[in-house]
Amino acid sequence: PIPKRRFTPSLHEERKIAKLVRDIKAGKITFQKKKKKDTEAYLMWTQEDENAAKRRGPERIPAPKTAPPSHAFSYRPPEEFVPSAEEIEEWKKL
Repeated sequence: PIPKRRFTPSLHEERKIAKLVRDIKAGKITFQKKKKKDTEAYLMWTQEDENAAKRRGPERIPAPKTAPPSHAFSYRPPEEFVPSAEEIEEWKKL
């Protein structure tokens, strides 16, 4: 395949492009600008109608927040490390 950088337009194409550029600069050829949509003005902070509230559904109720656990509740050692009642009594005797 021939690389694209070797492409050179023909003399006829060059003249056609030069004419188009000249006409654009002269203002004979104009491009249509994109029309901006006219947005309707509306009040943002007004009360919405009743139907809109029904469409959205009931208001969300957040779950109640509980207090974080204290140290006694958060530390749970394995059963093998918890002393039994007999071991506690022996410890108290010492």
